[in-house]
Amino acid sequence: MNYGFECFYSLHAIFAVMGLSLLNFFVILVPFVFILSIVISLIITTISFVFSPVLLLIKGMIEGFEYVLLFDVYAVGAIFGVGLMLFVITYLISKAFYLICVKYLRWNIKVVKRSAVS
Repeated sequence: MNYGFECFYSLHAIFAVMGLSLLNFFVILVPFVFILSIVISLIITTISFVFSPVLLLIKGMIEGFEYVLLFDVYAVGAIFGVGLMLFVITYLISKAFYLICVKYLRWNIKVVKRSAVS
């Protein structure tokens, strides 16, 4: 067996992984973290909007329902409606973000495997 070529191929694969690691770290990581933070903030906002009627009920139980204004009820109803719309939007954005991340990771693995073979 000729171990010189196998060593060359593994060295080539190591350099390819290092190059992809630098690409992943500098070019991909910053936008990924930025978009991930936006998606997480959307999820948190959606959850808080959808559960706002529960918070109004808790406020009524603690302070008394005579202190809950009619404006509070209308505002919570509007926020709940916006939360339901945001739920659909957040679901679609999260699903698209997940699919894009999976496609990128598959492409990354494919590039590393190709560089290891060649």
